[in-house]
Amino acid sequence: SLSHSLSLSLLLWLLSSLSGCSDGIHMCKRMFSPPPSLHACMQLQTCVRPLVALLGSQSEKTCSNAAGALGNLARNSAGLDEHFVHAGCSQALLKLAFESGKTPRLQQICFFSLGTVAKLPRCRAALLALDVTEQLQAFPTRSKEVKQCIDRLLGKLAG
Repeated sequence: SLSHSLSLSLLLWLLSSLSGCSDGIHMCKRMFSPPPSLHACMQLQTCVRPLVALLGSQSEKTCSNAAGALGNLARNSAGLDEHFVHAGCSQALLKLAFESGKTPRLQQICFFSLGTVAKLPRCRAALLALDVTEQLQAFPTRSKEVKQCIDRLLGKLAG
């Protein structure tokens, strides 16, 4: 549809010119609710690496929005499975979630997005290859929400 094409164009522009602006990424995160067509997936594949790169931002808000956008992409664009793997999406989300000093809200978003990414076959295989089940089970958190997201991820990894 025209509105979805315009959304994609806006997303690509935002990612190329506003990578330091968490508000721009927050807008991008909302654009993935309708399942995109194959053509749209081909355009969206160019968004995966920049979003993964934004997970390394010093701004926690930017990291949260990028993590949420990656989860939304994974939920709505199964055709991007290989691109998530090549961009190191799972590793970057895990690294961010495991970093000390991160807020429970950011950890929750990372683990929830990882649970969504783990639905994709190649991403699930990449996560299993990292052998992080024990680390996830022992993750120190007092947050019920973070624990629920970790349990969701462990369930996806278990089968």
